[in-house]
Amino acid sequence: MLRYCASQVTRIEARSEKFDMFMHLDINSEIYPLKVGQKFALVLVSTLNPDGTPDTGYYTQVINLLSFARNLFLL
Repeated sequence: MLRYCASQVTRIEARSEKFDMFMHLDINSEIYPLKVGQKFALVLVSTLNPDGTPDTGYYTQVINLLSFARNLFLL
């Protein structure tokens, strides 16, 4: 069942085929469009680091200075 909460957010009701689990999940339907009855995979992870190292809890933005300067000054 699909229920629309906002223009880009859809609340879905999902149940697991393998586990005794049911959930309500809000998704960005513009990025992840789903149709009624369509299957998807959901994975919960403790880190997004490819090597599995734990997250520090701090966000560090990496800036490519050359790219930044080109965009800023239209070089």
